[in-house]
Amino acid sequence: MSAFGIDFGTTNSAAAELLGANFHPFGYAQRPLPSIVAIDRATGTAKAGPEVREHQLEHEKSGRFHVVRSLKTILDSEQLWQTERGIWKPAMVAAEVLRTLSDQARQFGVERGIRSATFSVPVGVRPSAVRVLREAARLADIKVNGIIKESTAALFAHLDKVRGCRYVVVFDWGGGTLDITVLEIRSDTVYEKYVDGLPLAGDSIDDDLARRVHPYVAPAGKSFDEMPERERDALRVHCEIAKCHLATSNETNISLVEYGGKPSRNRASGSSRDRSP
Repeated sequence: MSAFGIDFGTTNSAAAELLGANFHPFGYAQRPLPSIVAIDRATGTAKAGPEVREHQLEHEKSGRFHVVRSLKTILDSEQLWQTERGIWKPAMVAAEVLRTLSDQARQFGVERGIRSATFSVPVGVRPSAVRVLREAARLADIKVNGIIKESTAALFAHLDKVRGCRYVVVFDWGGGTLDITVLEIRSDTVYEKYVDGLPLAGDSIDDDLARRVHPYVAPAGKSFDEMPERERDALRVHCEIAKCHLATSNETNISLVEYGGKPSRNRASGSSRDRSP
């Protein structure tokens, strides 16, 4: 009998099947499913996955779509997305990501898709956010077998490597939070001894980079916070791409043809060796 696990992440989401002692990730073993959804304002339909990530800048600029990124950080918020066919709530958007994960499982041989799963959540997740996640799973026709902290789930994935240790500290730095968990291993039982987390992670870096780049490309005298939300989001996307480039390169460029409704004033370049854009 197999079991399934789902990590609904801020930046990426992933699912895996546990069959006996073997586990199999679905779809993108090295490239998890991007947790980004594009909702068509006219038709009220939505799509999720790598295609949305690849074309998010075009979607942002076209004005045709609501592009929802980092949904997990606002899962229990009152934010709504209006279309001509109705209103989308956070649980409905999250369900689109979960359905896409289930579709990936079908493509990899799971005939009925993911019908039930254990979900991992951040250390400091609010109960209200968990309720919304459960609702999203229901909408995606996935039964929630249980909830486990992401850092503890990470330990189980490497348990054989640390079985000889009494205490293990797990750092989990994701898109939305920085979590730390201290775990104790006694025989075949794992105990959570201490957990803590900060709302400081990948999204925070993207926002900080966008604020540093803004003066180089913005209309004169206009602050980052005065820019339309769509423009700020587009600049954050450019900065996220640049951040990823700096993981494998010493330098990168951020080029904007237009920003703030006008041709951008300059092209910003950055280096991993200094703090300036």
